[in-house]
Amino acid sequence: MDSQKSFDNQNKEMKDDQVVNQSRKRKKFKDYILLENLIISQKSGWKAIFDTFVLFVVAYSIFTTLLYVSFDPIIPPTFLIIDDIVFYVFLVDFILNFCTEYQDQETPQPVRDHKLIAIKYFKSGWMVIDFVATFPFDSIFTDNFFVTKLLRLTRLSRLWALLDLSRVNRLLKQLFESSQRQDRIVAQYILMYGYKIFRLIIIAIICTYFVGCFWYFVVSRINTQEDIDKGNTFLQNFGIDEIDDTYTKMIISCYFALTTLSTVGYGDLYPISTREMICGIFVMMVGIVFFSHIMGSFIEIISNYDKRMGSVDRGTELHNWMTLLTRFTNNKPLPKVLINQIDNHYSYYWANDRLSAISHNDQFLNALPRQIKRHIIKHYLFDDIFYRFRLFFNTQENKDSKFLYDISFGLRPRKYDTSEEERLILDEEDEVSEMYFIQEGIVGIGYYLLTQGLSKKQYKLGIYMKANSFICDYYVCYNKKAEFIFMVVQEVKAFSLSKKFLLQKVFPKYPYIAATIKKGCSDRYKKNVRQRLLKYREEHTTEINKKSSYKVIQIMLKNELNNKLPKQLGSQLQGFGLDQAGLLNNQGSSAAAAPASQAQMQNQTMTAQQEIKMSKNETDLNQILKKRIEGIQMEMSKFNTFINDFALTADNELINLVGNINLLQRNIINMREMKKKQV
Repeated sequence: MDSQKSFDNQNKEMKDDQVVNQSRKRKKFKDYILLENLIISQKSGWKAIFDTFVLFVVAYSIFTTLLYVSFDPIIPPTFLIIDDIVFYVFLVDFILNFCTEYQDQETPQPVRDHKLIAIKYFKSGWMVIDFVATFPFDSIFTDNFFVTKLLRLTRLSRLWALLDLSRVNRLLKQLFESSQRQDRIVAQYILMYGYKIFRLIIIAIICTYFVGCFWYFVVSRINTQEDIDKGNTFLQNFGIDEIDDTYTKMIISCYFALTTLSTVGYGDLYPISTREMICGIFVMMVGIVFFSHIMGSFIEIISNYDKRMGSVDRGTELHNWMTLLTRFTNNKPLPKVLINQIDNHYSYYWANDRLSAISHNDQFLNALPRQIKRHIIKHYLFDDIFYRFRLFFNTQENKDSKFLYDISFGLRPRKYDTSEEERLILDEEDEVSEMYFIQEGIVGIGYYLLTQGLSKKQYKLGIYMKANSFICDYYVCYNKKAEFIFMVVQEVKAFSLSKKFLLQKVFPKYPYIAATIKKGCSDRYKKNVRQRLLKYREEHTTEINKKSSYKVIQIMLKNELNNKLPKQLGSQLQGFGLDQAGLLNNQGSSAAAAPASQAQMQNQTMTAQQEIKMSKNETDLNQILKKRIEGIQMEMSKFNTFINDFALTADNELINLVGNINLLQRNIINMREMKKKQV
């Protein structure tokens, strides 16, 4: 009995422990969810806007802090309220930094743990800077006014936030989040380099303002009493101490600072006392270092921008090459149209060649591990191409293969406009050297009507290929000539893949992938291009034949009407008791009645013509037209039958010829073996 009670008690305790553990786990989970919700994402739009707002607040804080410390103006109550708002903004920013995720350097995953975020914030050094800038030292230490002013300078530590590129980078990512990947990268790079240049200007302005305020602060306190009594000071000599407006004093000091830092020295303002001269020497030394740094940084930014964003400029080499061509033509210059075409081609090529920075023999690329090299090519440089044209590349099936990496080195930028010289990409029976992946623009595929030519009456376009489509893949994969014409309808920007590169370097390495791609190209071309265009051509030819037959019939009917009209008019005149001979004989004797009879004859003639035309148009024309069209259709069907029979006969004859050749080869081999045996 006791054992049963103890067992029940143990079960009860175990259940109670389970309930407690579950409640603890539930509480921990709720706490975790609560803390997780407090974490701010790096992609947060409002956080990026708030960071930008903080930058403006930092700029205001730096300006007012130096102004208050150096010139000791009377601070209006409005500015005191603004200073309090600045303090709370810094405080909120300080707290939010403990709740903002960051991206780990080793893994692309964001870190959302509060403890790790705090450690990262502390190790970065920003925690100390933000704390010193936010802590209200000037409100606590109020005994000594001079010390209180100096403690305001702790806010200058926020200056580094104004120069921090990460805040601007986060804002740029948010601004271009919805844009296409390539446009987003280009825009971010351009704006980032623009901000770097703007940051140099900000540094120059801040340094000038800082030195100007520092100069006024020093010269108002560094001089000896003897120099002050004699008026041998900077402020007294130029009457600056007599100016009441604080901002005028600040502008004069900054003007002197800039001319001294740049070592220009116009001579209108200069140090007076010995101590001021010593300070001026240090300012000029700082100016030499400062402007050297500014110019070096500016040159480096421009150089890096040209390397990363600028196109490869080989215009001089191209010009020399075109000049060299004239040596073999007795200095006959190239046509200007051709020169413009060459310039436009290479300008676009150099500006859009994604492989300009790397190649198969690139030392940096070859030094990387294989996986990283493939990732750079497939998932960075050409990931949009492989995604948009995945129907050709079979991207999903070949994503782990080296095929996409190898084929990337054959992609070249191409551009065609709608001018007379460039709008025809391929003509019928042209050798096709490249296939094209259309990024922008429209290409029309069609055929010639009766004669070859580029006027709109000589060809007809039946299929229009727009962006994200590709053309000439069948011709390249099977080494065929162009069967139709390919015409630019709207300016085309594309990437090309050459037949030589594909058939000689890529397909032999990947025979299975090559077979799959070739089969897909053949099926798509036959179904979507050839069958449709042949159908359009047949319908168009039939329509033209109908129109031509109708015109021929109209001409024949007109001739028949002209031949029958005199006879019918003669019979109608006989009905009135007249004939043509009688009219001629009586013409001289009945001259007085001639006008009336002629008018009557003209009216009768017009009536007869109208009746004949109406009757013929209603009866004979439709019947004759129907018979002619049926005859043409019968002739066309017979012609198609004869063509099919001829093709079948030619195929049979070719098979027989090949069989006879094989039989002849076997007989020759047998005869040689018989001769060898006889010998």
